[in-house]
Amino acid sequence: MSTLLLVRHGQANLHGADYDVLSPLGGKQATALGAKLAAWGTPIDAVYTGPLVRHRDTLSHLRAAASRGGLELPEGEVIEGFREMEVAALVLEAMSRVLPTCPDLREQLASGEVGEAGQAAMRHVGGVLGKLLDRWSRGELPVGGLEPYEDFAARVRAALHGVMKREKRGRRILIVTSGGPITVAMRLALGLDAPRSIELLSSIANASLTELRYTEDTMILESFNRHSHTLDDGIYSRI
Repeated sequence: MSTLLLVRHGQANLHGADYDVLSPLGGKQATALGAKLAAWGTPIDAVYTGPLVRHRDTLSHLRAAASRGGLELPEGEVIEGFREMEVAALVLEAMSRVLPTCPDLREQLASGEVGEAGQAAMRHVGGVLGKLLDRWSRGELPVGGLEPYEDFAARVRAALHGVMKREKRGRRILIVTSGGPITVAMRLALGLDAPRSIELLSSIANASLTELRYTEDTMILESFNRHSHTLDDGIYSRI
């Protein structure tokens, strides 16, 4: 069997005009994961990444930290199919609904010092976003320009199967992507329906690691959402 190591990108820039960049915290999270991979010392045979800036920057921080720890990782090959679902508009909508309860939330996020009220507000954002995503996965959320869920799932499946077919047996493959494609992989491994798989999104930590074993015909979950490296360093986040 071969192994897929699926990495969710570090925290994105929620407080800025461009979500598709890492926050300072996101860079620290990716660095912590790279150091953890080096500490494990297990070679990685191939690396792939989604096309987004936050994917590629996560990989850059991760590779640099792994190298400092003595583990050299291959350069990442970009695969379009690992692009995240187009839900930036939904994130902004969720934020806009919560901001009246915590008007300085963006400033707290920008400073990296999120107080108790800010943490409560971010949990609220996650709840609102979860409800919007559930409706999207059921085909009940018609939003102009938003990729239908089944189209999204189909392209991620194609990207995963393409990598699985390309790589030989006994290989360890690292893929840096987003939470959405990871939920599709979980759907394949566990036989979940769309709404149930989307529910997993809220629990996937930034810079977390999900491990799957696979053959040509099967995909088996080994571990899901490993993120002790961010907990240990006090840099954990999920959105």
